[in-house]
Amino acid sequence: VALNRSETDARPFSLTGQDTARPAYTRLTGMLALGGPLRIPHLLWQNGPNFTVNYQWSRNRSVTTEAGRVPNAAERAGDLSGSGAVIVDPASGLPFPGGVLPASRVSPQAAVLLGLYPLPDFGTADGYNYQTGTSTGTNEDSWQTRLTQTLSRTDQLFGSSAGRSLRGSVSGLLGFLDTNGSFGTNSSVGWRHLFSPRLSSTVSYEFSRLATTVTPYFAGRRNVSAEAGIQGNSQDAANWGPPNLLFAGGASNLVEPPASEW
Repeated sequence: VALNRSETDARPFSLTGQDTARPAYTRLTGMLALGGPLRIPHLLWQNGPNFTVNYQWSRNRSVTTEAGRVPNAAERAGDLSGSGAVIVDPASGLPFPGGVLPASRVSPQAAVLLGLYPLPDFGTADGYNYQTGTSTGTNEDSWQTRLTQTLSRTDQLFGSSAGRSLRGSVSGLLGFLDTNGSFGTNSSVGWRHLFSPRLSSTVSYEFSRLATTVTPYFAGRRNVSAEAGIQGNSQDAANWGPPNLLFAGGASNLVEPPASEW
């Protein structure tokens, strides 16, 4: 078993001038190995099969500080005068007076999507006004087993199995926790016959399977597109959530992975 922690690490450089917490992480790994002849009194004794079992596991957690820019209270009310840009009315081609959008020009869709952003937690510094901790977590288990049984000097049975299970989670700047997982296994069983020291035959059967899932934070939790009146997209619960929002002006993006299972 091995354990690593972050207590002795230094604080990272602060991009915002705000107090930046030391990154926190925990990495815990372990391994177990067994092997030898399998002997069960009164059932398997002298001629029991030989076996090996290996199991490894890890549990990793980390938290880091990220910074970004989110709409402030004035911008949420339509006052964009502090942006330093000329805000043009797309309907007339003329600037909005004072850089303020009338409330009637804010679409219901934009109002709902705006609510997904938190309020700033400090004044603007170097383009940033929001700072929070983001986390990642990974749980992994893997195993390998093998069993061989000698039937005679010319015949042997054998079997093996191996697998891996991985579960993870990631939270971004806006606090939405997405999860993912995968499970894979491979097994085989066979018979080997020795005709002579130079000639043998092997008959075996193998089975393998791999499954992967990605579950966004909003899946089955909140139908953002229905609340916002966005039409034309999938309304399946696995695909609930906002559209990806990408901004070129410095505001933090909102990007959620698509739900998937294969």
